[in-house]
Amino acid sequence: AGTSLEKELGVTQAGYEMTVSPTSLSASAEKFSSTITVSSKETWSVKTSDSWISVSANSGKNEQTIDVSLASNTNPTTRKGTITITGAVSGSKEVSVEQLGLGYHLDVNKNTISFEAAGGKDSFTIKSDDKWDVSSADSWITLSPTSGSSDGDVNVTVAENKTEDSRTGKITVKGANTEARTISISQSGISYAISLS
Repeated sequence: AGTSLEKELGVTQAGYEMTVSPTSLSASAEKFSSTITVSSKETWSVKTSDSWISVSANSGKNEQTIDVSLASNTNPTTRKGTITITGAVSGSKEVSVEQLGLGYHLDVNKNTISFEAAGGKDSFTIKSDDKWDVSSADSWITLSPTSGSSDGDVNVTVAENKTEDSRTGKITVKGANTEARTISISQSGISYAISLS
């Protein structure tokens, strides 16, 4: 009798098997809309893991299509969440949700800076939401500050050029998650005045 009862329960459980399609959603950073389809002969409920994921129905029965909306992701990084559909008998199914971020940005307001032979000071501005480092392989170029994590100004100090030859150098601004930017530095050499009498 026990065996017959177990078989009967097995058939009953199988009759309430639930399927969900698709099982994952991927989106760009912009506002996104899609649907998922629940197929089942039982009642079921829907829950989302995060407030940026919204659904058109919190519960249902049998086969039903649910509208899914994702708010715009204004952060630079990708975010992940889940939609969980729980059947009264069959248990839970999850739909994984992944939405790309806007990405990090890094820009500088100057591509070139020129100095006279006497040297001197200038600056440039970094616009970024990324961590960045500033460096130069040229010993006659001094930078301050050399790192940051948001918008900021970088001071450039160039030593005196004591030769008649002009010289060029390079400043590299490198973000942790962004493409490097380069600023070219040029400095003229000493020019001698010729007096004709």
